[in-house]
Amino acid sequence: MKKFIIKICRLINMILKKKKNKICFCSFPDFSDNCMAIFNYIIEKKLIKYEIIWLVDNYYVPDSINLLKEIFKIKVIKKNSILGVYNYMTSKYIFYTHGLFKGVECLNKQIVINLWHGMPLKNIEYLDNKTKSEVPKFTYTIATSVKFQDILSKAFCVDKNNVLITGSPRNDKINEFKNILSKLNIEANKCDKKILWMPTYRKSIIGELRTDGNYSLGKLPLLNNEELKELNKYLKNNNDFLIIKLHPMDKLQEDDFDILSNIKIITKKHFENIGEQLYSIFQEVDALITDYSSVYFDFLLLDKPIGFIMDDLSKYKNNRGFVFKDIYDWIPGPIINELDQLYEFIEVLNNNIDNFADIRKKINKRVNKYSDFKSTERLLKILKI
Repeated sequence: MKKFIIKICRLINMILKKKKNKICFCSFPDFSDNCMAIFNYIIEKKLIKYEIIWLVDNYYVPDSINLLKEIFKIKVIKKNSILGVYNYMTSKYIFYTHGLFKGVECLNKQIVINLWHGMPLKNIEYLDNKTKSEVPKFTYTIATSVKFQDILSKAFCVDKNNVLITGSPRNDKINEFKNILSKLNIEANKCDKKILWMPTYRKSIIGELRTDGNYSLGKLPLLNNEELKELNKYLKNNNDFLIIKLHPMDKLQEDDFDILSNIKIITKKHFENIGEQLYSIFQEVDALITDYSSVYFDFLLLDKPIGFIMDDLSKYKNNRGFVFKDIYDWIPGPIINELDQLYEFIEVLNNNIDNFADIRKKINKRVNKYSDFKSTERLLKILKI
C-alpha cells in the first residue's frame, strides 16, 4: 500500500505545475540548520518575490516568523498533511536536511537541494549499507571541500558535478553571535573557560532507531552521574563552565541528570525557546569536546581547541564505521579515552597551552575550502535565486 501511494504521489507531482518563485524548506529539528540559514539570508536580502513554505513536524510558528509575514509570503504547514504534500509538489525549489517524501521527487521539474546536516565522519547512506529506497534523490547536495565532494558522491551515488563545493550555510554567522549564553540562562561570563561538549548519540529514539558504540541508560560517554558531580566540583574550583548539548536524536534526556552549578545540560528545546540556532553559541565558548560528530569540521573555522572523547572507538568503528581509512589522520586534538585525560584536557586549556594549533590549521584546509562565511551566497548564486 505504501509503495502504491508513493507511486501515485510521484505521478501527481509530475503533472502539477511548479511555481518558479516558490521555495520549500524542511529541516530537523524544525526551523533549523542549513535550511534556516538560507531562509535568514533570503529575509536579510529582502528577496520578497519568493513565496516561502516551511514544512514542519510539530506545528508551531515562531514569533520571529510571524512578524515577517507582514512583508514576506511565508506559510508554515504540517509536513505530513495533504496541504504539506501539495505545497511540496508545487514548489520549484526544495531544500531539506534529512530527506523529504522519498520516491515522490520530480527532478526534471523541481530543483531539490539536499543540504544534509554536516560533513560526515561516520558512514552514511550507501556507505552505511542503505538500500536504494532509503537514500533520497536530489538535484544537488553541498560539500565543504574537494575531499567531501568525493565522499558525498560515493555516499549518495551521484556524479561529483551534483555535489556543489559551497561550504555549509549554517556556518555563515558563527563568528558574529553575542550574548546567546545569557539568553539560555547560562551565567558563565565570569568563568575563565567555557567548554562546549557535544556528544553524538549512541542510542537514537528519533528517525532511524539504532545503537552505535557503548550505551548505558542515563549515562554520558566516559563518565557516570557520580563522576559528573566530581567533574562539577573540579570545574567550580577552577572557575570553568561546561555546557553539554545533547544530540536531538539521543535517548538521553536532560531530566536524567542532577542540576549542577558549573555544568549545564541543554537540548534543542532550549534553542527553540529563545529562537536561536545551536551554532550561535560557538563564538562564546573557548573549546569544544565532541567525538564522532561532524560538528568539529564546522568548529574548525573558529580555530579553537577541540578534544575528542572516543572511549568506545573500536566498537563504534565496528558498528558504524568511518568515511576515512585512517580516522587518526583527521582528528585535530587529543583523543580522550579515560576520565583523567578529560581533566588533563581542561587543565591544559586553563593554562592556555595549545599543542594542536598547527594540526587544526592543516586539517581545516583539507575539510573547509572556504573560510569566508559566504556559503549561502555561493549556493544561491549557482541556483540563480
